[in-house]
Amino acid sequence: MAIDLAPELLDILACPNCHGSLAVDHDRDELVCLAADCGLAYPVRQGIPVLLIDEARRPGADLSASSAVSAASASSAAPVSSGDPAESEGSAAGPATGTSAADGVERT
Repeated sequence: MAIDLAPELLDILACPNCHGSLAVDHDRDELVCLAADCGLAYPVRQGIPVLLIDEARRPGADLSASSAVSAASASSAAPVSSGDPAESEGSAAGPATGTSAADGVERT
């Protein structure tokens, strides 16, 4: 889908990250920051530039994004502890309050 932005709009738009100028990348439907130290690429969806830093693509991020996600999920097979001592005390596994073993009900 071709990006059709008014030249006047492109003249006043700036990168939200570094305030650099933006250029249209018609192949990827993006607005790309021209600043050498930034280079973020912002998507254009249904003709509307999405100038949110969280939505921007980092330079070079498209090369192995799917393999990086796969590697991250494979390396996180074991649960990670936060190191909080309260986490290991497990309040749900403790005995129920207000009951006794004499009532004959088995608690799990």
